[in-house]
Amino acid sequence: MSEKLGPKRVESIKASDEPWVKPETIARHLSVSKHQVMKMTREGKLPGRNCGMGARRFWRFRVSEVDRAMIEMEKMEKKTA
Repeated sequence: MSEKLGPKRVESIKASDEPWVKPETIARHLSVSKHQVMKMTREGKLPGRNCGMGARRFWRFRVSEVDRAMIEMEKMEKKTA
């Protein structure tokens, strides 16, 4: 049985092909420090995935998700200004 792919389904397939990157990569992409990336992630401003367990936990990000979050933050700032 063939499944029709709606816009959301197609987007999720494309996103799954995108590589996960380290906080350092996102920091360079946004021209901020790694510390700032982690602070924004903990505050819920940037989407990231906490991987691993215990003391060996690490964060990974998708550039497209971070870009989308930054655009949304800019829109919100413009609305409040």
